[in-house]
Amino acid sequence: MVDAIVYHPSGRVAAAQLCGGAVIYSANEVIEAEIASGTPPAGKTIGSLRLPTGALVGVVVRRGKLLHPDEDTKLEVGDRVIVFSATASESEVRKALFG
Repeated sequence: MVDAIVYHPSGRVAAAQLCGGAVIYSANEVIEAEIASGTPPAGKTIGSLRLPTGALVGVVVRRGKLLHPDEDTKLEVGDRVIVFSATASESEVRKALFG
C-alpha cells in the first residue's frame, strides 16, 4: 500500500510507503508527451510503440477527455499521453515518443 505519492518538478515520482515506522521510496518517472504530426507514434497503436518492459501508458487525453488506453488504442495528433516508467527506462520511453 502506498501512503503518499510525491511529484517532483523534474517529473520524478517518489512513492512513500510507511512500513513499521520506516519510509520506503521508489523513484520512477512520469513522462507526458503531446503527439505531434510527423512524430513516431502519430497514427500508431500503443502496442506498436515497443515501450520497454514495465512502462505503462496510464492515460491518453484526447480533446479534453480521459481515455483508458490499451494496446489497440490508436494515437492521434494532439493526444497527450502520460507514461509511467522506471527511471532506468526513461530514455527508451522518450525515444519511442519523440524519436
